Amino acid sequence: MGGVSSIIFFYGIVQKFVLFPLYLENLSAENNFYAEALILRIKTGRVFALFPLPTLYAIICTVLILFIFHYLFASLKSKNKTGSVSWAVLLAAGLFNLVLTQSFGGILYLSMGIIIYLLLAGIVDFKYLAPAVMVLALFLFITIALRFSEAKELEPVKLRFSNWKQSARMIESSPFWGSGLGNYEANISYYTKSGEAKSIYAHNFFLQFTAETGIFISCIIGLFLLLSRKKLKPAQYKDKVVYISVFLMVLFYSAIDIGFYFFSAGLTAAIALSQIYPKQNGKIKMGLLTIFGVLAILLLVETISDNYRKKGDIFHSQENYSEAETNYKKSIGINPYNYKSLLGCARVNLYAVTDVSSDNLANAGKYLDKALKIYPDSSFGNYLKSKIEYKKNHFFGSFYHAAKAYNKNQQNNYYLQWHRFIKKNLEIALGEQGSGIKK
Repeated sequence: MGGVSSIIFFYGIVQKFVLFPLYLENLSAENNFYAEALILRIKTGRVFALFPLPTLYAIICTVLILFIFHYLFASLKSKNKTGSVSWAVLLAAGLFNLVLTQSFGGILYLSMGIIIYLLLAGIVDFKYLAPAVMVLALFLFITIALRFSEAKELEPVKLRFSNWKQSARMIESSPFWGSGLGNYEANISYYTKSGEAKSIYAHNFFLQFTAETGIFISCIIGLFLLLSRKKLKPAQYKDKVVYISVFLMVLFYSAIDIGFYFFSAGLTAAIALSQIYPKQNGKIKMGLLTIFGVLAILLLVETISDNYRKKGDIFHSQENYSEAETNYKKSIGINPYNYKSLLGCARVNLYAVTDVSSDNLANAGKYLDKALKIYPDSSFGNYLKSKIEYKKNHFFGSFYHAAKAYNKNQQNNYYLQWHRFIKKNLEIALGEQGSGIKK
C-alpha cells in the first residue's frame, strides 16, 4: 500500500507541475482533434495520474487515503514514530492529489469513508463527528473554489439528474429483460433529449445495471441479498473495519457515478470483499482458476487490440492515413470483432476514393458491412454507409442509412445536415422522375 501510494501520488504531483506545462508547450504546434482535446483537459489543471479521467483517479485516491489513514492510526496507537511520520507524509500527499483532481465526488467519497471508518472502529462517537466533518468540509470548499464556475451552475448535479432520467426511460422501454448487458452505451442516445447532458454512463451503477439486465434480474439479486442478510454480517467485523469502510465507500461511489463499471473500482471491491469474507480452507479450485485465466487472457487481447485502434485514431487525426490504416488492421488482426477498428479502416478507404470504380470504395464497403453486422445501430457506421451509397447513386439506400444515423443520434449536427441533404436530393430525383412519367 505504501509503495503503490508513493508511486501514484508522486506521479500525480509531477503530472501537475512538470508534465502539464511540458505538454502545453509541445502540443501548441499540433493541429488535430486529439491535441486540442488534450490541451483543453490540461488547461483545467485537473490531474488524473495513470487513469483516463480525474473523477476515476479520485475514487482510487480516496481508497488509498482511507488505507493510509488506517495504517497511520495503527502506527500512532503502537507509538511507532518512523511509521507515523511516513504514513503522515503519504496522507498529506494523497490529500494534495485529491484536491488536484478537483473532484466534488472524490471529497464526498472520502468524507463518507472516513465517517464510516471512525464510527465502525469506535474511534469517535457519533455525537463527536462534527470536528471531522468540518475538516472534510474544508477540502470540499477548496474544490468548489477551484471549480467555482461549474459549482455555481450546479453542473455536476445537473449532469447526474439528466443521466438518471435517461436511464429511467431506458428501463421503462424494456423493463423486464433490459437492453442487454453492456448495451447501455449503444442505446442511450435513443433516450437522450435535446438540451440534456450526454454520457455513455448512467452515473449510477444500479440504474445502469437495471437498464441493461432488466428489473427481473435485479429483483432476484435484491431478494437473495435480503434473505442472506444474517449470513452477510461479517464475523469479528472490528478486525475488518478498513475493508468494510472501503467497500461501503465504493458502494456509495456506485450510487453517484459509474461504480463497478470502472475496472479499478470493481477490483477494489473484490479485494475488500475477499478480506471481509475470507475463504476458510484457503484452497482455490483449478476449474475456477482456469476460467479466470481464460477471461483474463481475453480481456488482455481485447485491450491490446483496442490500443492499436486508439493509435490509428491518433494517426488519422494527424492526417497520416497510411499509418492509421496499418494500426487499424493490426487491431482487426488481433480482434476481428473490434467494430471501431473496422469503421476506422472503412473511413480511411472512403476518404481515399477517387471514383466509383475505385478499389478503395469496395474496401470501405467491405469493412463497413462487417462493422454493421456486429453493431447494426452504429450511427457513425450508418453515416459512412450512406456516403458510400450516395457515391454509387443509390439514393434510397443512402437515405435509409442517413435516417438511421440521424435517428440514433439526433444531436449530431453532421448527421442532421447529411440527412437533410439526402432527403432533399431524393425529393428532387423523385420529382423529376414523376414529371417524366407525366410527359
